[in-house]
Amino acid sequence: MIKQQKISLSLGLKFVLLIVLVFIITLSLNTYIKIQIETKEYSTNLVNKGKLLSKVVALMAPEAIFAFDFNHLNDYVRDISAQDEVVYCAIKNQKNEFLTSYFDSSKPAINKIVASTPDIKIAALINKIESNTDIITLSTPIEYEGNHLGSVLIGISKHNYQEIIKSTLYREITAEIIMVLFLSVMIFYIFKYSTLKRIQELKDCAEEVAKGDFSHKAHIGSHDEIGVLAASFNTMIDNLEHNVKQKEKALTQITELNASLEQKVYDRTISLEDVNIELEKQKDELKRHKDNLEEIVHEKTKDLVRAKEAAEAANRSKSDFLANMSHELRTPMHAILSFAKFGFLKYNKVDREKLKDYFENISQSGTRLLSLLNALLDLAKLETGKEDLKFTKTDINLIVKSVMKEFETLVYDKGLHIKYISGSTKQLVECDSEKIGQVIRNLIGNALKFTPSDKTITIQVDSSEMIIGKRTSDKKHCKSVKVQVIDEGIGIPENELALVFDKFAQSSKTNTGAGGTGLGLAICSEIIRKHHGNIWAENNPAGGATFIFEFPVEINSLFND
Repeated sequence: MIKQQKISLSLGLKFVLLIVLVFIITLSLNTYIKIQIETKEYSTNLVNKGKLLSKVVALMAPEAIFAFDFNHLNDYVRDISAQDEVVYCAIKNQKNEFLTSYFDSSKPAINKIVASTPDIKIAALINKIESNTDIITLSTPIEYEGNHLGSVLIGISKHNYQEIIKSTLYREITAEIIMVLFLSVMIFYIFKYSTLKRIQELKDCAEEVAKGDFSHKAHIGSHDEIGVLAASFNTMIDNLEHNVKQKEKALTQITELNASLEQKVYDRTISLEDVNIELEKQKDELKRHKDNLEEIVHEKTKDLVRAKEAAEAANRSKSDFLANMSHELRTPMHAILSFAKFGFLKYNKVDREKLKDYFENISQSGTRLLSLLNALLDLAKLETGKEDLKFTKTDINLIVKSVMKEFETLVYDKGLHIKYISGSTKQLVECDSEKIGQVIRNLIGNALKFTPSDKTITIQVDSSEMIIGKRTSDKKHCKSVKVQVIDEGIGIPENELALVFDKFAQSSKTNTGAGGTGLGLAICSEIIRKHHGNIWAENNPAGGATFIFEFPVEINSLFND
């Protein structure tokens, strides 16, 4: 009977399948997270847009209501309903009665309801729409001089975005399939020609040696682990050939001297035993090389796993950064465009005070957008090393006092107290005084945002010592200066202390609309890193948080030698 041979996948194919599986999982997670982020962002933008539109109508409606000018009310409602995402708009009086309403029956969300009930009233229509999860219903009160005049109802549809999501999903899946196929073929051929081909050469050479042909030698090619193995294999072949020849020569001499003295036979026997001992040693050496190869393969596998984990972490960081930056840029840009559009449409219908409000909103949003772009540019210059720091000897006390003077008016207006504590009257340090001043300014400004009135913010400067150097053999102590900004605010959750210095990161306790770009602490961290120092945050036992940074007193002598 012919024995069937088991079918086994090659090492190269197994490696490629593993990499393909990792790529598929990574890309699938990336697509899922991206779709979730876009969905959440779109819903937020829809709600913000709806609130803005309804607020605009609520601001303009009182004048028409008092004048019983229902034509203007109808115009307002029709203008709002003309927006792509708006499915209906209505205005109620203080008795909850509809003053005016409008809906476009051609829009998908409305068309289904109107087709089934042609004579449906607006009240019944709104009740049906509110139960639809694809439509967001927003209500904004109409107030005038403290009096409640009614409310504005707006329905926002998610229909357009669902189509966009489907299109994006199909496009992402197609791109991922093409990427996986391309990477699979590329990785297979790289692995084949860099590793499998050389292992096959070693196997062929070993088979020839097993047949007694010592003329074949393994091709070394490079000095990596397989190259070292090939060199050791060639050395073993040379030694084995030499020993075999010695053995053959000894056997010939024994045959020729068989009739000789018994002592010669004894001596030759000892010689053969020595040869056998040498062969055993070579056998042990070959075993050691085999064990070494297994250990090398194991280490390489761990390196690949670490590289994969690092790539996944970098991919997640990139996605988080892009999502945050997209949101921060779009929000003020949407506000600028919306108020500019309303100003253009209503410039001949509203008074100058209304137009002034539009321009003030556009100016505020533009200032916020400019602040975000400036912060991004500052951070980019620091991270890429394009901004050179000028280290000069400066009194750290003068820097702190100068920054504190800038905040005197704001501290007084907020009803706060600010206190300065220094361990010495003069503390000279080598630093870029402008950048260190920026760090102190950002930390004091951060403390002012979250410290209630009649509380105290303390800035403390002390001499200290810190450890520099990353490797154990390089670590050494040096004199440093430590600056602490202590507030009596709401504090930071313990699990978020290490995250507040990330780009666009805000604590869940401090994410209360206090303002800011989310880049101030990231810029502080980068500046202190350029000063070869450390920055961190701690919670105070009695409440509030403390932001601390320290850096060496003499930077030029430590890092320029």
